Amino acid sequence: MTGKIKSSFDSYKTVFLACICCICIVAVYLSFVVPHKNYLHAAEQYEITRSNLEKKKQIISNDVKIKKIELKELNKEYEYHQTKVFNPVSAREFFSNIENITAQSGCKVNSLKFSPENMINSDSSSGSEKNKYFSADTAQLSILGKYGNIVSLIEKLQGNAKLVKISSLKINSDNVNPGYLRCDMTITIFVKNEMKDD
Repeated sequence: MTGKIKSSFDSYKTVFLACICCICIVAVYLSFVVPHKNYLHAAEQYEITRSNLEKKKQIISNDVKIKKIELKELNKEYEYHQTKVFNPVSAREFFSNIENITAQSGCKVNSLKFSPENMINSDSSSGSEKNKYFSADTAQLSILGKYGNIVSLIEKLQGNAKLVKISSLKINSDNVNPGYLRCDMTITIFVKNEMKDD
């Protein structure tokens, strides 16, 4: 009987020790292995995120370089176009000198009519807004001269360092002056408006 009790006690003792060992193993696993596993997972996610951010940084850096090149080109284009427009003073000088240029070309001015100041329409859909930076100043010029003289005058007008647009060009024979041609044209120049502080 005593042997049976001792055997049962040894069995319980063995089971108890086995339970204690299992609990210790689980505790060690939860205390050391699981946090380390989580740390490794977090480190892996961090590395993936860092790699993605590095790629995005490179893409953004490349985009910035491209935009800088585009901006530089636009600045060059803007500066070029700035040299092609008149300021208000040079616009007045240009129009006041047309009769002299016409005479130098061997032509005679029949009439020179200035259109009322007409601002260039902006790109708005209604077309009612006006561009506050530039205006188009136009004049209707009618001259009398021989064909070669008329061509020379047009070349002189368009040979200006600034942009001079000639449109609505009409050449007809002149009944009053045989051997001469009458030429009607519209001259347009673009003027940079003086900006006033509000």
